Amino acid sequence: MLVRDFMHRDPETIPADTPLLEAEWRMQDGGFRHLPVVRDGDHVIGMVSDRDLREAAPSEATSLSRQELSYLLSRLTVEEVMSQELVTARAGEPAETAAERMREYKVGALPVIEDDRLVGIVTTTDMLDALVKVLKARRGVPES
Repeated sequence: MLVRDFMHRDPETIPADTPLLEAEWRMQDGGFRHLPVVRDGDHVIGMVSDRDLREAAPSEATSLSRQELSYLLSRLTVEEVMSQELVTARAGEPAETAAERMREYKVGALPVIEDDRLVGIVTTTDMLDALVKVLKARRGVPES
């Protein structure tokens, strides 16, 4: 089984200069936990996760006023909190290779790149779906 068999094609992306609050809204609205961060349309420069957004959020124990917090958060961009160590997959590589890479680098999603262009995204949930499919096939259980 190859990455292209279960990746999400043409994934939602987010520009690097997007304010953090907008990124949080887009992730919640779309039900995403990871978004590829792009520059110039489809050139991936990083990934932002819901964890990145949570870690950038202020502590409950802050002494700043609500207005000060809102101002500071409105100035933060995705580029300032994204994971810059870009770990990717290729559409034609075996799923187990991508899964091993995800485990090695402890990431929950890989942007799928072909010819320096973003073509998809594969997540841990996709990997689990692929595993279930393979295990069911081995047991002769029809797909649901």
